[in-house]
Amino acid sequence: MNDRKLFSTNVLIENFIKQLDQVEVLDGGWTILYIDKTSGKEWIKYIFDDRSLSHNLLQIKPRLSTDDLIDIALNSTYPDEVIAAANRLYYEDKQDNNQYRARLIEKLLERIQSKLEPSEKERITSIIQAGNLLSDLNRREITGKHYTEVYKDANYFKNIAFQAAEILAQLKA
Repeated sequence: MNDRKLFSTNVLIENFIKQLDQVEVLDGGWTILYIDKTSGKEWIKYIFDDRSLSHNLLQIKPRLSTDDLIDIALNSTYPDEVIAAANRLYYEDKQDNNQYRARLIEKLLERIQSKLEPSEKERITSIIQAGNLLSDLNRREITGKHYTEVYKDANYFKNIAFQAAEILAQLKA
């Protein structure tokens, strides 16, 4: 399992951290830093809370870039890592405005151009759901913007949600 960068299933997280040493507890226990003494790699376990739905995630340090997370979501052989990457994309956009939606939708649209195996259809469905791509809620700051800019932002999210729904429809066809 040394090629993994993320875990999102509680059982897998708990099994993996058994081989790590706890270094530090942060945020009142919401975040825990671990180290793998054999490889020297650091891992961070944290709870991602989104409107009372919480997810445990374990991620290698240093923090993965948006492009790294998109690549993991599209190519990982571990289903839980696919979901963890999509969750992380959504979380980073929510927290740090790391916009990923247009890039991810573009990559998904490229993928559905070819004949897909059922496992790949499942992967794409998981990415759309875990990445919250079906939500058309405008997540960009509106304070101080002209109303035309707010409408432009709102239309961006509606377009992404529409494209995500279209992708899911094509997968079912």
